[in-house]
Amino acid sequence: MQILGEELLSLPDLVRENSRQIAENSRQIAENSRQIAENSRQIAALTGEVKDLRDDMGYMKGRDLERDIETHPRAYVRKRHMVAIRSVLDDERYDLSSVLEASEGAELDLLDVILEGELLDGRHGYVAIEASVTLERRDIERALGRAKLLAKAANAAVLPLVVCTRSPQDRLVEYARRQHVAISQKQRGIFLEAPLVTSDSV
Repeated sequence: MQILGEELLSLPDLVRENSRQIAENSRQIAENSRQIAENSRQIAALTGEVKDLRDDMGYMKGRDLERDIETHPRAYVRKRHMVAIRSVLDDERYDLSSVLEASEGAELDLLDVILEGELLDGRHGYVAIEASVTLERRDIERALGRAKLLAKAANAAVLPLVVCTRSPQDRLVEYARRQHVAISQKQRGIFLEAPLVTSDSV
């Protein structure tokens, strides 16, 4: 009986200790939850920064590719496609886009590179180039749409062309073939040919 009495007497101390432990555990759980929330916020911020860096790197690689095309057009468009070729300067580009309606002109201004030269049949023609490190479906669509606008503005034949750095996926090459858009890579030149767009076909 006396042993049971001692246990009963110590019960309030045990309850107090257990209550203190529960309170401490609750405080620790709250602190851990706060830390997890802070870590989640930091991870989300870092993820956003990494995405921004990736976007910036993609933009810089794309701009480098555009400059390379403008400086070395023969590396992308060979003589078997155009006899003479040169990059169209900014002032000339704006002259071309100014003959279109405002929304069409603004879209044409987004074309990455415009080359002009002499076609194999002696006609004056253009190449409307979308430059992309990795070929995507939207590059093909932009090249075709902007080539049509250039053909309308210049009243000349235009080759819609996507220049990509990386080897494109087969499904995208097939899509470009169906859309009548040529594909080129540096030193390889045009490896998927396409018909010219004319102002009559727009």
